[in-house]
Amino acid sequence: MDPEQPEVDYTSVEEIAAELECWLKQHGYNEVSCLFGCSMGGAVVAKMLANGGIRCRYAIMDGGMTPYRLPRLLTYCIAIRDWCMVELGKHAGLRMLRSLFPEEKCSEDDLIYIRKCLRGMSAKTVWRAFYSCNNYKMPPQVEKTSCKIQYWYGSEEKKARKWDIEYIVRTFPQIECVENPGIAHAEFFTRYPQRFAEQLFAFCAMDN
Repeated sequence: MDPEQPEVDYTSVEEIAAELECWLKQHGYNEVSCLFGCSMGGAVVAKMLANGGIRCRYAIMDGGMTPYRLPRLLTYCIAIRDWCMVELGKHAGLRMLRSLFPEEKCSEDDLIYIRKCLRGMSAKTVWRAFYSCNNYKMPPQVEKTSCKIQYWYGSEEKKARKWDIEYIVRTFPQIECVENPGIAHAEFFTRYPQRFAEQLFAFCAMDN
């Protein structure tokens, strides 16, 4: 989110995917070269690929979140826990945030920006984001696509992404999983933009 812009409450993975498909078609883009999404954005990419409304040559989910395969009551409780953590984080001081973000990865200015972003999110947005990303609907079987797909994850988040990787490999059998060494969740494009761009363009140049 951009803390300098008025907030629009988050809706759901399904609605955002549908809105993106609609916008692309309205502007004459029935086919795109590449879809990329990180974390919650990766969930939107998975949903768009499952919908099949936009043809895509390449797609990347970077640490993309997948639906929990758990009883709905349990996923509800998990969302409540995550919502409470973020709501508490909104009121945390920089010292507490520092305990969550090590100094070698996050400067003092970064911490101030993170706190500003957290405080700019409504409670409704936080709830919808967690609950939707944990429970968005995917078809029992996704139709086979010619799109080349990769699932990226950092070596430091490998354990946390285990269920996501298992789900995404089962859902998109043609997918290639790529482990990026020395990277935690959502760090690739934020901390290593040059390396990220090189890897992205190399993937999109395959078969060209």
